[in-house]
Amino acid sequence: CAGSGFLGLSPGRPSGGIQDSGHSLSGQHAHVGHKVTGVETWDALRSRRNVREFSAEAVSEEDLATVLEAGRLAPSAKNWQPWNFVLVTEREQLRDLTGVWQGAWHVGGAAAAIAIVAPNPPEDRWAGLLQYDLGHATMLMMLAAADLGIGTCHSSVQDQELARKILGF
Repeated sequence: CAGSGFLGLSPGRPSGGIQDSGHSLSGQHAHVGHKVTGVETWDALRSRRNVREFSAEAVSEEDLATVLEAGRLAPSAKNWQPWNFVLVTEREQLRDLTGVWQGAWHVGGAAAAIAIVAPNPPEDRWAGLLQYDLGHATMLMMLAAADLGIGTCHSSVQDQELARKILGF
C-alpha cells in the first residue's frame, strides 16, 4: 500500500471543545463521556481537536456509517477516489494496530478505527495526488465525527507489512 493511515474514534469531545453553551474553545484534553449534538460546520471546525484518550463507550453503527460516508464523499483528483476504508472495532485488532507506528498508541484505546488504505499509484504524478486525496478523506471524516460529538485522532503507518497482516490483506 502506498498510502495508509488510521483514524481512532470514540464518543466525547476535548474538554476545550464546544460545550453545551457553544462558546468555549480553549483547552486540549479529552472530555470523556460528554456528547454535543447538532454542531454547525464552523463550530466543528473551530472545536475539533486531536483526542488521544477515549471513553469506553462504543460508537453507534449509525454514527460510524455517517463518518464513513463523509470519507466516501471526499473530493479526489478526477474523482479517482483511490481509497478503501476498513472499519476496525475488535479490541485485539485495535491494540495490535498500535504497533504500526510510534505515534499510533492511541488507536488501542479507541472504540473504533478506520484504516484508510490505498494502492501504489500508477505513475509518480499520482503519488502526490494520492497523499493530498487521502488527507481530504481523513479530514472530512474527522469533521463529520466532530459534528457528531465523536473525538478523533489520526495516525500514520510505518510498518505496512504489520498493518496488512492485522487487517487481513
